[in-house]
Amino acid sequence: MNTKIITATIVSLSILMAACVSFKLKNTDSSSIMKNVVFYPNTDFNFVPPATHPGYTIHSATIADKILTIDFSYKGGCSDHGFDLMFNGRYMKSMPMKASLYLIHETTDSCEEDLRQQFRYDLSKLLPENQKKLIIKLYGYDLNLVLEE
Repeated sequence: MNTKIITATIVSLSILMAACVSFKLKNTDSSSIMKNVVFYPNTDFNFVPPATHPGYTIHSATIADKILTIDFSYKGGCSDHGFDLMFNGRYMKSMPMKASLYLIHETTDSCEEDLRQQFRYDLSKLLPENQKKLIIKLYGYDLNLVLEE
């Protein structure tokens, strides 16, 4: 009787571990994923992101042809992670104008595997009318980026 219980437990754990590993491989696919910027026009004007990064590190960010490419890493491997690029619809009055973007990370994953991924975000709707250039301040990334017409 005890042998059946032990065998069933080992089989169950093996299946669970295999599912976690297969998701990790799928989640760290090297191809970039194209996404749209999420506009949050009702966000409080005084919105301040958390003092610490919400579970990710941005390694590089570039803009080419109005596409923002972000290469970043995070911990996980056992459940889904959501990454939205948030813009509150407000521009800083300067020449050229500036906009702040925030990479929002949503997950309940408690696994600790180091994962790396690349997302691409379409910024074509972000450039205000009559503007040829916009400075992008990406939260968690030290360099300013330039979006040009």
